[in-house]
Amino acid sequence: MTKQKDMLSNGIVECANESEIDLQAIFSILLRNKKLVSSITLFGIVFSGLFAISTKKTWQGGFQIVLENTKRELPTSRPGFSSIVGLSSNTSPLKTEVEILKSPSVLMNIFEFVKEKKESSPDSNRKTSFSGWINRLEIELEPSTSVLNITYKDKDKDLVLPVLNRISESYQQYSGKKRLRNLELGSVFFDKQISKYRKKSIDSLREAQQFAIDQDLSLFKDDAKINKDIVNSINIEDIRLRAANEIKVIDNQLSKIKQIEDQSEEIMYFVSSLNIPSLSRVSNLFTEIDFELAEKRLIYQESDFRIQNLLEKRKFLIESLKRQALGYLNANKADAQSRLNASERPEGVLIKYQMLLSKANKDAATLNNLENEYRIHQLEMARSQDPWELITKPTLLPYPVAPKKKTILFFGFLVGFLFGSGVALVKDKRENIIYLKREMELFSNIKVLGEVNLTKQSEKERSVQFLKNGILSEIDGSIGILIISQIDREINSQLDQFFKKVFQEKNFLITNDLIEIKNIDNLILVTILGRTKRDEIIDSKKILSRQKNDLLGMIVVDEINKLD
Repeated sequence: MTKQKDMLSNGIVECANESEIDLQAIFSILLRNKKLVSSITLFGIVFSGLFAISTKKTWQGGFQIVLENTKRELPTSRPGFSSIVGLSSNTSPLKTEVEILKSPSVLMNIFEFVKEKKESSPDSNRKTSFSGWINRLEIELEPSTSVLNITYKDKDKDLVLPVLNRISESYQQYSGKKRLRNLELGSVFFDKQISKYRKKSIDSLREAQQFAIDQDLSLFKDDAKINKDIVNSINIEDIRLRAANEIKVIDNQLSKIKQIEDQSEEIMYFVSSLNIPSLSRVSNLFTEIDFELAEKRLIYQESDFRIQNLLEKRKFLIESLKRQALGYLNANKADAQSRLNASERPEGVLIKYQMLLSKANKDAATLNNLENEYRIHQLEMARSQDPWELITKPTLLPYPVAPKKKTILFFGFLVGFLFGSGVALVKDKRENIIYLKREMELFSNIKVLGEVNLTKQSEKERSVQFLKNGILSEIDGSIGILIISQIDREINSQLDQFFKKVFQEKNFLITNDLIEIKNIDNLILVTILGRTKRDEIIDSKKILSRQKNDLLGMIVVDEINKLD
């Protein structure tokens, strides 16, 4: 028994992964069932051919159109209010434009045309939906361009070109319609806003003027510009500072004049530095007296009445000049003081006035901008614009694009072959017969002593010599040859003759009955490719495991005619 176990152990064939698909075995199965596979494959080809012939032809046409900018740049460099009403030069993305062109809002009229044609046809038996119809229409942009490709497919050949013509017309109308709609909305916008801000500007200007009158803000001579549409804001603080500084200067000048002695000629030079226009005539008289006095002193003595008269006049002019200068400076001081007093306002008055002026200025500026933009808008409305340009006219392809008969036939062949192969594999699995030596070796897990071909004499003689001079030459004791298959007399006779040549004088028993070999010392299993079933091997191994026979190994008989 130990010897038998060793023989079984030595006969094990190692396999790295028995779960791997054996392509050789699959090919062998398909080859054995080639008639079945061929028949099913042929059926698939015939069925797909009939389907291709019976399927109605699909026709295709198309055209190309350039998506030009519907929002061309306006004749102004300012964004202004154009961006608000949708007339700025910034364009919408082309992808968004394409999606709009696919929408029912643009294509619904074309769909209604197709629907009417389809449902009025006598052979039409179902309704047409927009979602089903739009799938026949392909709208795509050429990469990195604004060129749009439109293709349409339909089983009705006479319907393709009319549909494409209507689509091209609809797209061209859409290109101008969108622009005109934006211009119309812009006109409404400008009309409303100009009317609103004209009234608002007048009201804010009137409010600022009334406030200025109530607060005596528009009466300052320094702010005379305010009375002209109140376009400039006043600066009362500046007026106050200038008046205060002017008072300080006048006080300083008055102080210096008072410090000069009455008869001093210094008053003459100080007054001349003040540049007082009203005192220029007195200064000129003083100069004339000095010239005349110099001339008289050359002729007469100092005590002469002529010289004394001139000195009296000169003294009188000095006193008059000083008196007039003081009067002039005091008058200017009083004027500056009055302006200083007038510039004083209650707290918050100036701030409110500045806010009113600012509001009036903003309203006026907004109104001015609106009117300018409106003029530009009117120019844009007057400008004509060409619709989108067709690069190619709608054209129908001269040949149908579907059904693709070669592709259908190929898939029919492929499906038929795969299905036939599946049927062949299932059929082979149900037959449970082993056809390959390798499969026999792996399944039985028994050492193969040799392979015998009974139909080729040369191969049979070679097998006899191999077994005779090999492991079988050293067998002692009785020999049992167990055939694990149901065989006919002819194969049994051939096996008997074969083993007689192998064992010659030795006694052996050929049988397929396990009971007859129960007391045999040495046992050899014989399996026949194409006849031995897997269940037969399993049953035989179970019985042999309970007997005391020494299992030498297995001889595989290759029956050549098993494929017929």
